[in-house]
Amino acid sequence: MDHTWESALRLSRYWLQNPKREVNNRLNISFSRHLVKQFVAEVTYLGSFVRNRPFNFNINQVDPRIGYANASRMDVQVANPYYNYLTPTEFPGPLRNQPTVAAKTLLLPYPQYGILDQEITCCVNARYDAISAKIQRPFRNGYNLVFGYNYNNERDGQYYDEVARILDQRTMTSTINPRHRISAAGTVQLPFGKGRHFLANAPTAANLVLGGWQVVGSLYWNGGNLLQFGPALASGDPRISNPSPGQWFNQSVFKVLPAYTQRTNPWYYDGLRGPTYWEVQSAVSKSFPITERIRADLRVAAFNLTNHLNRADPDLVVTSSTFGQALREATNLQGRQVEFGMKIVF
Repeated sequence: MDHTWESALRLSRYWLQNPKREVNNRLNISFSRHLVKQFVAEVTYLGSFVRNRPFNFNINQVDPRIGYANASRMDVQVANPYYNYLTPTEFPGPLRNQPTVAAKTLLLPYPQYGILDQEITCCVNARYDAISAKIQRPFRNGYNLVFGYNYNNERDGQYYDEVARILDQRTMTSTINPRHRISAAGTVQLPFGKGRHFLANAPTAANLVLGGWQVVGSLYWNGGNLLQFGPALASGDPRISNPSPGQWFNQSVFKVLPAYTQRTNPWYYDGLRGPTYWEVQSAVSKSFPITERIRADLRVAAFNLTNHLNRADPDLVVTSSTFGQALREATNLQGRQVEFGMKIVF
């Protein structure tokens, strides 16, 4: 089906015809080495190179450079040439009901329409480079351990400002995702009871109390999101040496960007990141026989065991009363949660 501009204008959303196919090339190189006592170390490089990633693009936009050059004229009320044009059926929408409109309204490529969203527009490029290191010990003699660290550098094509958007000129820049991540986990079977190192021949009653216990724990940590700022007037470097929830950065260097003014402030400032995230999870379980063929498994699991408050990124809206403050809890995170469960296996 061939979409002409005329037919496209009857839609608020339409698909670009004959789009390019997204391509993702990956490179993975790993080195591993046995250390001591069943411990194995592994170092991995992962590179991902994406091109032709599709995105949605509104083709009905005013060129912002017109506003920069004619700021005082953009909001002037002028006669609406579409006032009572045709019939509501032939020409629907709010524009036909207004005798006057702001001049900028008529500067749209297609002023009689709203957003014209062209889907699967080409193209966004992205790149991901990561170095990860892992040390692990397989489960033997009642315990296992794994520790992992990941450093990554993730970039994709973004629009710096309105001019770049209207010209569809993207710049490769860092995403907000954390650069540093750590994860660790381990399992330990307590050495008491039947089949364990101590009290292997304990009486049945003692084994029911002391035997079959297992503890599992895990730790997750990351270094915080990169803070990306929107358009604003910036008079200096907002980084401070002692960020706190009440003042994560120096808010005084930012002011509201006046209307019809092109931005000049940077996307981000090196090292200025949101609060770090960490969480400890743990579970204690016990397995014991009821009969020769039936076994019961009890389990108590705790999420956010330390009840740590993981804060969301500070408010980055210049006009907000909490601008520069990290007062909220991170989304989808909660305080300590404890779950109890029992399973019968037969």
